Amino acid sequence: MSKHPWMRWALVLGVVSTVALDPTGVQAQPGTPKGADFHHGVVIPARKFDEPDFTDKTRKFGVEVFLDQNNNNLVYITETGAIAVLPASATLAPANKMKGAKFIYALVFQARRWDEAEFGEKTKKYGVEILRDENTDNVLYITETGSVAVIAPPANMPNKNMGAKFDHAIVIPVRKPMEAEVTKETRRFGIEAFRDQNGPNLVYLSELGWPALFAQVGMQAPAQAPKFSHALVIPARKSTEPEFTKETMKYGIEVFGDVNNAENLIYVSESGAVATAPKPKVAVAAPIKGAKFDHGLVLPARKFDEPNFTPTTRRYGVEVFVDENTGNLIYITETGSIAVVPAK
Repeated sequence: MSKHPWMRWALVLGVVSTVALDPTGVQAQPGTPKGADFHHGVVIPARKFDEPDFTDKTRKFGVEVFLDQNNNNLVYITETGAIAVLPASATLAPANKMKGAKFIYALVFQARRWDEAEFGEKTKKYGVEILRDENTDNVLYITETGSVAVIAPPANMPNKNMGAKFDHAIVIPVRKPMEAEVTKETRRFGIEAFRDQNGPNLVYLSELGWPALFAQVGMQAPAQAPKFSHALVIPARKSTEPEFTKETMKYGIEVFGDVNNAENLIYVSESGAVATAPKPKVAVAAPIKGAKFDHGLVLPARKFDEPNFTPTTRRYGVEVFVDENTGNLIYITETGSIAVVPAK
């Protein structure tokens, strides 16, 4: 059951995106958009998959947490520019009583390349730390590469680490903005889905180490190929870009329903970043719509050893778009990291 689906289904060809976006014509929403308020920051050590213990050589990542005043979402951004977003809790701790992040357990995941049929000795492995943000009680999954996913506080946490169990795998082709159709040259990403047996989470992990989380749903057997939903092209300005121009970086994003997980949606950026959202209440149908610009943010992200924000602190441009096919909010950074907040 560990075979990649590419061994069992034909390449997805001829899927046309009708959602081309002219970034020079992006218009802001009516009214003046608000900014994001800094709430707190934490420093998180993330071991490599073969690193059994935390040591003074373990890599650490700075993670900042901001409250997006436009929609009351909490935005987690790491010093690498990876992003995770979820609605803020009504019990958000006061910003003047900040705590750290508490280690809970760790997992190691294997992530095959899209053309790698079996898990083997050369399969890439990623260490993932799971911690509780004691300022919000949210649970963070952070990989050894500095990519992050976050979920709201679960009802129960384990007393001991129960490990993770392989569930299924999918392969998703992701076109660049100028690719009208999927061809044999289109970049593909292998995505593994593991059941975190410590809680109700299905952990998606792309072959490049980007994580995403979703509540577990019973899978089909055998695993089935994902179902294409729609595609988007979204521009993402650098922190120093005040306006969208022809030179603004654009990212292709493909959206598929995971048939093995009740056709819940998987968004995959051409950077290899992954995000999830529930299956839309109304099926996406032709004509496919695009993504509508909502607002933009510039967020500073300190390195783990940087105690204060300074003029030299790394800053990342973050765009927020509405997927007009589903109503979901898409956050995308200038690095191509994505997060999706389901429509209310």
